[in-house]
Amino acid sequence: MNDLYWLFDIIIPLMMIILGYLFYRHPPKTINYILGYRTRRSMSSQEKWNFANKRMGQLWFKWGWVLLILVLLTRLLLPIESETFVQINMYIGLIFMLAPIIIVEKELKKM
Repeated sequence: MNDLYWLFDIIIPLMMIILGYLFYRHPPKTINYILGYRTRRSMSSQEKWNFANKRMGQLWFKWGWVLLILVLLTRLLLPIESETFVQINMYIGLIFMLAPIIIVEKELKKM
């Protein structure tokens, strides 16, 4: 059962790393409503669409590695119950996933 908690802890960082890499290296080419960084600002022009998808991918890739290292170190060093630790990591993971949206939107606004 403890192995399952490890999986829950690293699923968000791994997802951020994989999706971040894909969006940075192979962003969606055209504006669409299915795949990509879809906000009103990012979909207003092709230039903003390209920038937003690459930038979000870049941030997710970097922050995903930071989060993975943070999760692994805290998992190994802190004596916290697994159930509690999974919840803490999920909340921290959500913050790491959503915070880049604020950064990208501010950068899009400056464009």
